Amino acid sequence: MNKAQRRVAFVICIIIVVMFLFPPVSYDGAYRGYEFFAKITSGLNINVALLFVQLLGVLLIGALVFFEVRTGSPLIDKETNEDHQHFKPK
Repeated sequence: MNKAQRRVAFVICIIIVVMFLFPPVSYDGAYRGYEFFAKITSGLNINVALLFVQLLGVLLIGALVFFEVRTGSPLIDKETNEDHQHFKPK
């Protein structure tokens, strides 16, 4: 795992933690927005289906980005394994 992949994995983990800290909630079946999990009252329900779809989306996009920044990508120098801001053809 190179430096860019570690950054991507870290960002994905932070996004997932925030998603679980502020899950989507519904009230009587109607979507109500996002609420801090510790402040969810008895009338609110966590919308598990929407949370699952969001999780799948984050994991899918995260996996695509993770594998895009692997060694051998045009944005990564093969010799030094360093990230580059701009693609420089050899």
